[in-house]
Amino acid sequence: MPSEVQKIIDGLGQYDYLVKGSAGQSQWAASPWVAILDPLITDSAQRGYYPVYLFREDFTGFYLSLNQGCH
Repeated sequence: MPSEVQKIIDGLGQYDYLVKGSAGQSQWAASPWVAILDPLITDSAQRGYYPVYLFREDFTGFYLSLNQGCH
């Protein structure tokens, strides 16, 4: 999913955003996510702020959230 979102953003031509996502590490997450990071603000989901798409566990919908990283 992150690579597909990255293709869409790259196709716009004027933005230089990073796209990161995860379905879990070492275990599947109940809610996979995809974040769009502005390199002027952050390059990691652990700091800064960024929009995130959070998918429902059964993939019947998703939420758009503004997240703030912390570690």
